[in-house]
Amino acid sequence: MSNSLNESPVLRKNVEYINRLENRANKLRERLYSYRNTWNPKTQQYEYRHIKTNRRITKEKYHELREKYYEARNKTYEIANREDVKVASKLKDIIIAFIVMDKKLNPKIYPNWLSLEVGEPNSRSIVVSPYVNLEKLLEEEGNVKDISTIEYRIIRFSRTYLSDNVNLDFKGAVFRGLDNYIKNVFRKVIRPRIMKEVEDSNCIHSIVFRARNRTYRGEVQIHPRFKDEYRCRWSSRNNIEREIRKILREYGWISGRNYTNSTQRD
Repeated sequence: MSNSLNESPVLRKNVEYINRLENRANKLRERLYSYRNTWNPKTQQYEYRHIKTNRRITKEKYHELREKYYEARNKTYEIANREDVKVASKLKDIIIAFIVMDKKLNPKIYPNWLSLEVGEPNSRSIVVSPYVNLEKLLEEEGNVKDISTIEYRIIRFSRTYLSDNVNLDFKGAVFRGLDNYIKNVFRKVIRPRIMKEVEDSNCIHSIVFRARNRTYRGEVQIHPRFKDEYRCRWSSRNNIEREIRKILREYGWISGRNYTNSTQRD
């Protein structure tokens, strides 16, 4: 594939027409801003007069000129946005085609637990949203960091062949089924096991289990919060965290692969 894709006629905006609209709007803007509402001591009234020539126009004429400028400016924005959306819609199809082709050629890079959705263009932006099937992720002990590799490939393709035409917005991962998992598996099965089997579990105040979707990539965060008591020493806390990781691993959760034990808040 050559860089000629970026020059394809179907990917071009009607730049000449947009430029004509911009020029007209700019001329109207210059005319509008060349007038100032100044006080006339002779008439004891405010008047619209030209900055350089002192030529006077009526209030009605000034408002008419202002409306013409607003209409020309809004039309320019409307047409430019319409052209951006038209081009981005074509580019969306190309992005989808690349993902399908790349997945066929490099199946090991694209895990079964991951699906990608390309949204409808909003002006020059095309949103790519990764969705993680939680059940499959845990079955395969998948590494959510693999998403970054896929993101890099898609963005590199976009920048190489579509750089002048599109802004690719790659969102953080959304974990499908996580709320149901927390309700029916973590709270009913995993948490009771931790509180029963882990030594010094009376030091645990609570266990955080959530998706941090505000982060750039999106991630699952699992970690204990400890009671503020003297007997819960660092060694006890370290042992508790180690035992929790062992239990979580039995259910497919592997620290650093599909969840983080960071205590950072959103």
